[in-house]
Amino acid sequence: MTSRRILNRQSGGRILPASAANATMSAQKRFAGFKPEAEKPVVEAKVAAPTKMKAIIDAWYVDKCDVEGESDYAYGCALEALEGIHATAEEIREFVEFLKKLPENDLTISREHVFTDRAGTFLSVLINTSPDQEFELDFNGLRPPDDFAYENCKNVIVHGDVGDNAGNGNTGRLEVFGDADGIFAYGQSDGETILHGYCNGDAGHNLRGGKLTLLGEAEELGEGMMDGEIIAEKFRAQQSSLLEFLGSTNTICVGRRMSGGIIRVKSVERMHIDPRASGGQIFREGVLVFDSGTWLEGDGRK
Repeated sequence: MTSRRILNRQSGGRILPASAANATMSAQKRFAGFKPEAEKPVVEAKVAAPTKMKAIIDAWYVDKCDVEGESDYAYGCALEALEGIHATAEEIREFVEFLKKLPENDLTISREHVFTDRAGTFLSVLINTSPDQEFELDFNGLRPPDDFAYENCKNVIVHGDVGDNAGNGNTGRLEVFGDADGIFAYGQSDGETILHGYCNGDAGHNLRGGKLTLLGEAEELGEGMMDGEIIAEKFRAQQSSLLEFLGSTNTICVGRRMSGGIIRVKSVERMHIDPRASGGQIFREGVLVFDSGTWLEGDGRK
């Protein structure tokens, strides 16, 4: 007796033996209540990338430039170390707090020029290459960084002191609620710089443009100034180290080798203007006392 065969539609029209067909139908009934499982996307395991702060700190240790006073070179070293890292304003604030915790920042030991030079140019690069435009930093508890805001092109506010040569080549806006330890706003070509504290160096040295406002005291003003404006609104007579050497007292040196621009000084008893000053204008308490190389009568020098 031959085996009975059944035409199974589920088999695509093939003729199956009765036993096979019955098994197929039994399986279909058994799993009829289940639906096909939906396909799920394959998720690959990913290793977390280093944080931006770690990259900034790593770059700090890579940047070993220690050439004191070579601002351009130091800035170039920091720029190379920070290549491809574009820190936000918040990340830069965090990095300042990191610097405060370093042993080199110990304010009780002798001045560490290597630290202050590197910190200033390093922070300058971070700011200039940042996608942000506004910055507010707390330098209280930080050794005043030299060359800070080097070639600055952003809007920067600092609470605390800055070191020597801060604001060099500034074309943005820099406001410091503290003192400046040395030359301030050297070679500024545009923009605005404001200092609320004391400057123990020459403010506006080689100024080429823009506006510099001093709300505290300074030893000297506008050496080599070519253009722009310096306003010393709350200026008081400060003994210049050079004039002290020359035997002068209670005198401020203004516009040494000045060739252009305007200096406005208030509340100074006597002023000394270098005879090599060849241009520009100087006002004392609103009165023009020096114009294009000539002292005017009643200048109050004596």
